[in-house]
Amino acid sequence: MVFAYCPQHADEQVDGVWANDEDGWSFTCDRSGHVLPGNYTWTKQLEPPAGVAYTGVVEELGLAVELPAALKRHTGVWVEYGVLEAAYAASRPADWERLVTMYGHRALGPSTYTASKFLARTLSNLARQGAVVLRMGPATGLWANNSTISWWSLPPEPEWDLRHSFDDSKLTFEYVPGQTAS
Repeated sequence: MVFAYCPQHADEQVDGVWANDEDGWSFTCDRSGHVLPGNYTWTKQLEPPAGVAYTGVVEELGLAVELPAALKRHTGVWVEYGVLEAAYAASRPADWERLVTMYGHRALGPSTYTASKFLARTLSNLARQGAVVLRMGPATGLWANNSTISWWSLPPEPEWDLRHSFDDSKLTFEYVPGQTAS
């Protein structure tokens, strides 16, 4: 959950509610004692949490914008990581090829660090910021050997029964440059 402190009550933690893409999060303090009578409401786009700087490849490829944009193809549902990865690859093929060239991919063979791990870590940072939401769930597709995998959505968090898995999508790994797995 995203929260902020009321500017007029430094000790009042207020839970945020996703407003929209322009405003970001909306916060309402219902405590009395504001400068103007009644509730105090404000909106703000959250900055990355301390220690999360979007630099290097993340900044160059605009992943803080492009990954949530890829999720917009599946608004209102949870998507398994592989579905999001394929959506990003389709929307930014040259950037995706660059990541696979730099880090590899399980569809190309075993690797200790992959483009998938790089994107998942970036998504985790975006989830801490509140730009996307994360839930762990069952793994399908190439990742089925994992007991769980990350599932992603845009805020607000949809019901868990609204899911789209890699297997549901009938995707193959053709989106991975040089792939040999199917």
